[in-house]
Order: sequence, then C-alpha cells, then structure tokens
Amino acid sequence: MFVIKAKTMVWGIGNELYGDDQVGIAACRYLLEMDLEETLDVFCCYTVPGNYVSKVGKHRPNRLIIVDASDMGLAPGEFRRFSLGEIQDVSFTNHDMPINLMLEPYQDITTIVGIQPKRVELGAPMTSLLEKTALTVARIILEGKLEEIPAL
Repeated sequence: MFVIKAKTMVWGIGNELYGDDQVGIAACRYLLEMDLEETLDVFCCYTVPGNYVSKVGKHRPNRLIIVDASDMGLAPGEFRRFSLGEIQDVSFTNHDMPINLMLEPYQDITTIVGIQPKRVELGAPMTSLLEKTALTVARIILEGKLEEIPAL
C-alpha cells in the first residue's frame, strides 16, 4: 500500500541586520543543517516572505509554519504559536505587505511561531539566548510537536 505523507513547509522571516529579529532565519538554518524528513520544505524568506507565496501554491503543503521575532510582551526567548487571524493582536513584523492578507487563502494551514526578541537594534548580533531558542524551535518543528508550543 502506498501512503502519502503530509508535507510541512517552514518559512523563516527576519532581518539579519537587527539583532534578534533574525531568529526566524536562524531556526530555518538549524533545520537545514538537520537530517530533514522528506515531508519538510524549509525556506529562509528573510524580509521578503511575499516572494515565497507562490511556493505554497506550487508545493501544496498541508501545513505552513512561519517563524519570526514577535513582540508579544513576554520574557525574551519565550515563544508562542498563533494563527494568522491573531496577528492584529500582537506586534508582528511583517516586512512586506501584511502577512495575514498575503496568506489569506492559506490561513487554514498556517501557524505562526512568534519568538520574543531581547534586542532588536541595527548592527547588533543575535543574543545567545535567542540562538538557543531558535535551535529549540527548530527541534520542535522537526519532531512534529508544534502543538506542544503554548498558544498565545
């Protein structure tokens, strides 16, 4: 019997010039260094997630996970998952046109993993705390345990 596995697409969003804002990119880089399953497509979208919307239509994933720094009023390094519809309730850096509009046709398959930054300053390196958090989030995604991330 032939079984088709569900495919998950992961986008890392952020700006490498602004310290902890690059945490989504770091999580994607960690995923790319790991032994990925055939069911995981990973894209480092940087500040232009709009350039990757067509890949959702082309690859037709069952789930889209977006990882980005998000000011949610939490302690630095804490992370939460939320839907596109909840973006209005949190400070989400969308870097492009509003991501909830851009991905509206895919809202049913999209989950955001927001990571609370510690420092977002031009020219600052990413803090070691957020480096560790990026690796933790990457491992959770790879293990398929996204639901274990607390909801916002």
